[in-house]
Amino acid sequence: DAPFGPDKNLPENLQPMGFLVISDKIRAEAPQTLRYFAEQGVTLKVISGDNAATVSSIAQRAGLSGAEHCCDASTLHTDAEIEDAVEKYSVFGRVTPQQKLQFVRALKKHGHTVAMTGDGVNDVLALKEADCSIAMASGSDAARTVSNLVLLDSNFASMPQVVKEGRRSINNLQRSASLFLQKTIFSAMLGVLFLFIAASYPFEPIQLTFVSTITIGIPSFILALEPNTDRVRGIFLTNVLKKSFPSALAMVLSVLFLTLFREPLQLSGEEVSTLCVFAAFTAGFVLLFKLCLPFNPLRHHARCRRARLHILPAAVLPDPADPAHGACAVAPCGGNAAVHSADEPLHGAPGRKIRRPFSLPLSCKETAEFEIKEPFP
Repeated sequence: DAPFGPDKNLPENLQPMGFLVISDKIRAEAPQTLRYFAEQGVTLKVISGDNAATVSSIAQRAGLSGAEHCCDASTLHTDAEIEDAVEKYSVFGRVTPQQKLQFVRALKKHGHTVAMTGDGVNDVLALKEADCSIAMASGSDAARTVSNLVLLDSNFASMPQVVKEGRRSINNLQRSASLFLQKTIFSAMLGVLFLFIAASYPFEPIQLTFVSTITIGIPSFILALEPNTDRVRGIFLTNVLKKSFPSALAMVLSVLFLTLFREPLQLSGEEVSTLCVFAAFTAGFVLLFKLCLPFNPLRHHARCRRARLHILPAAVLPDPADPAHGACAVAPCGGNAAVHSADEPLHGAPGRKIRRPFSLPLSCKETAEFEIKEPFP
């Protein structure tokens, strides 16, 4: 009745009763996850200690591109062979822990940024060497300890959300940092230059506060919270400086021009200060416009909030007793204000409302409603 004979061989004349198939279960979300990374330009490599044909079959069922071409790592003996195979194949079987480390080093040597996922002690060496190491919560303590990121649900399908959140944080931080660094460079350069220029600083603190709120505070708040799935490219500091430095330099040159040529242009101190504020607004708006490209509804709203200048309901009216200006006593209705000259006299009884076209700064022509407060001759 023993299943084996004395020589440990199977008994003769066995009759097959059936087949027992053992197979790994492919998660339903696995094909979609692999397809997402393929669309994002990420090359996936499957390295396992199991038989290469088995790993290749499972990878094909999961939808991995190029999984039909596999490599038995036990046939790779030199670093040159590993470097060649790691670029040629996508599926590897019979891989030792030391070879996993060599695979990561070979990919990095070829200029790739390598992310490594693993859950066992045999993955620790490769996890430590990778640029980004990801472990499963259900894995070994050693793998979780050396990894940069641990997936608490032990599901590789969570990786697309991890990538999206990382891209949103980095890209939005670059935009917000560009806005803040613009003011930092601008203020530092002007602070140093005006130590050697025989002129007063053209900005008042309240003006800089207003400019910062409109060009930095509100837009950076909106841009920092919006979704962003753009691929991260380049070096963070270099990207920020490329965006912020030209705008800051334009601000500095504009302020220097207005300060140094104040007398030839016959400008008063108040006029120079006002023009400098407008120059700062313009440079800040141009940078914000570039950072918002391409526009979506949220970025368009941030830009429009910055560009909308509110006209305060106040106007400097000429003196009615001054014959050089003629009589004029017009009060605005609805919050707009304008000065109407005596070249177009307004006639009517008190309380009468009339509409006349007038021009605002930035060449924005509108029609305003006025109410006559005093009788005109």
